[in-house]
Amino acid sequence: MVTAVKEKGEWTSRSHQLRHYPWRPRPVGREALQEAGFTQIMTYGGYDFSEFDLDKSKDLILVCELGRV
Repeated sequence: MVTAVKEKGEWTSRSHQLRHYPWRPRPVGREALQEAGFTQIMTYGGYDFSEFDLDKSKDLILVCELGRV
């Protein structure tokens, strides 16, 4: 997992290793992500950023951006 943060006009990034657990998009829910403060939520069906298809995609990749308060 890579976390990228822009502060004072400069980007920093950190990478983390983590175990992957299979999630389906419904339990994650856009509402829960929005309640957590994410304003831009993108879903992809693979690491190639292909379109997510609930019936065909083997992966669910979430790219989320925190909003500014």
